[in-house]
Amino acid sequence: MHVRTILLLAAAVTSGCTSGVAPGSGSVTNQIDRALAVQVDVSLRQAAVAQEAVMATTGSYTTDIETLGANGMNVAADVTVTIASADAVGYCINGTHNRSDGVRHIDETGTLADGACN
Repeated sequence: MHVRTILLLAAAVTSGCTSGVAPGSGSVTNQIDRALAVQVDVSLRQAAVAQEAVMATTGSYTTDIETLGANGMNVAADVTVTIASADAVGYCINGTHNRSDGVRHIDETGTLADGACN
């Protein structure tokens, strides 16, 4: 067992918590949801870097997901990335995880946000 896990379990036992989650650490479900969102965010950032590479070489962002792959985008397993829009001035890319109902997106400013592209 990792030291952090042991400390969390010890804190849970000494506080009378029976859920196996230390007080203040959030529910297991919330921790899993955050982990899935991080996987989506990493994939979206990879897509954004690839979009910038395409822009640098062609003068426009791409709507072709295969072109992003050819320019260095690696998508995490169980994550789906779709290009909602792209042109010479901007783009918006959606990302989802197959174990979550949530949708995240990123645009040409590099801003990650909840929900699908507008």
